[in-house]
Amino acid sequence: MKILPILFALSFILTMTGCPDPSSKTEGYVVIYSPNYADGGTVPAPQTKTPGEPLLISDNTGKLSKEGFVFYGWNSRMDGEGTLWRGGDYYKEDAPITIYADWADAATTCWIRYDGNGADSGTTPRDQPRKMDDYAEIADNTGNLAKEGYVFSGWNKSKYGDEQAFKPGSTYTGDYDLNLYAVWEPVEVPW
Repeated sequence: MKILPILFALSFILTMTGCPDPSSKTEGYVVIYSPNYADGGTVPAPQTKTPGEPLLISDNTGKLSKEGFVFYGWNSRMDGEGTLWRGGDYYKEDAPITIYADWADAATTCWIRYDGNGADSGTTPRDQPRKMDDYAEIADNTGNLAKEGYVFSGWNKSKYGDEQAFKPGSTYTGDYDLNLYAVWEPVEVPW
């Protein structure tokens, strides 16, 4: 039979010319954003997560709002009792999911606010809402704040750096607003 050698030759040609192998098809997992009873704004478009790769979670790009509440992030449960993600966090599971806008009562929400404290360039991290009885992680220098002749070394409750210091990644659990100022250490010049 001459069919077998022809099929072998055709298979060899297809392999050598780079035709896609149908068994290597990569499927993704859809991540859907739910407004969870918002009364204004829009949710981000659904995203497709590639298997084995983390997916960057969208921020509140459509300015979702709900009267009497503060947008807190995205949650795996409608009631806010599941896993919480903020814009910039990563979803790592290889599974489809619907995540819901997580709303914090405005009357019981504390804020962490950041001040560049004389920075020459860059931007301060976004203000962070925090539900009472919850914790918040202190932001890093995410906006690349810079000050000529100085190095960023963390945050402090005082613009003079003489009160309580907060390192990026540390946790804050107080039930009151917190204003943090960038701390600048002089660059040591070798003489």
